Amino acid sequence: MSAYAGGEGPQGEQGPPGLDERPVTWTFDPLVDGVTGDAQAFWFVPAHMDGWVLTSAEAGLDTPGTGATTIQIRNVTQAADMLSTRIGIDTGEAHSKTGTAAVIDAANDDIAWGDKIVVDIDAFPTNGRGLQVHAIFSAP
Repeated sequence: MSAYAGGEGPQGEQGPPGLDERPVTWTFDPLVDGVTGDAQAFWFVPAHMDGWVLTSAEAGLDTPGTGATTIQIRNVTQAADMLSTRIGIDTGEAHSKTGTAAVIDAANDDIAWGDKIVVDIDAFPTNGRGLQVHAIFSAP
């Protein structure tokens, strides 16, 4: 499993000037069957994103399996689930766009510098592989 905070590169972690959205992507090994459990991936909020909010979340599978996939994004530091409706990928499908759309919990969508954000995998399909969870955080 590897986690990658998108948007990093030659400009550094802050990205180009004026960037008011930041994608964060957690990518799991496509050669290994997925597992369920809390905190399967994590990310710490950098200083420049203090006060930002979660505005979008979705997921996909490189290899869909049998059974549904259910995912929660959780702020460990604030002890809060960030989604009131978890991301859902239907059995045999590759992306959440055809499943249950995530609903952001407006009371728990904010992040602060140093917060630990994790991916909880509550359900995973048999023979499913290569999960990718994608979240967008936006400046207030």
